[in-house]
Amino acid sequence: MRSNRGHTLIEVVLAILIVAVAFPPLLHWFAGLAQEGAEVDALPTAVSLASELMEEIKSRKFDELDEKGADGNWSTSLATDAGESAADKDTFDDVDDFDAWSQNFGGGFTDFTAQVDVSYVASNDLDNPLTIPGPVPDDWTPSYKYVVVTVSHPSLAADIQVTTVVTEVQSL
Repeated sequence: MRSNRGHTLIEVVLAILIVAVAFPPLLHWFAGLAQEGAEVDALPTAVSLASELMEEIKSRKFDELDEKGADGNWSTSLATDAGESAADKDTFDDVDDFDAWSQNFGGGFTDFTAQVDVSYVASNDLDNPLTIPGPVPDDWTPSYKYVVVTVSHPSLAADIQVTTVVTEVQSL
């Protein structure tokens, strides 16, 4: 025997109330999963772009000078030199030309940006940049440069940083 009995108003209101209470936390949870998914997608790409730029920097000479000058110093300023364009990294011939370089990546990576910082560091403290004194005394410039490549993307919780120390001595 079949019942023609429908849902009462109380049952319908109770069902709506249960959905209304459960729905916002579920939406919040799904939104968090979507954001984590976007970060998971962007993270390996950011690491790859940072590593690629770092390799490009390391492929350049240590310094504009082939050896320390008569005063016992490498270049006493970190930036582009005469004949180089700060807007075109293809004109850079040494590591410190990349200091303050920033770029937006093209192709499918338009939301990724990079920033490069280069500084002199002492052999006994490779993590702390040295301030270039003015005037620069003879035999001041150390033979180590600290390079930091930072890549950013809107979906990353934190920027990706790749660091290295380059020196005048090239190992094989």
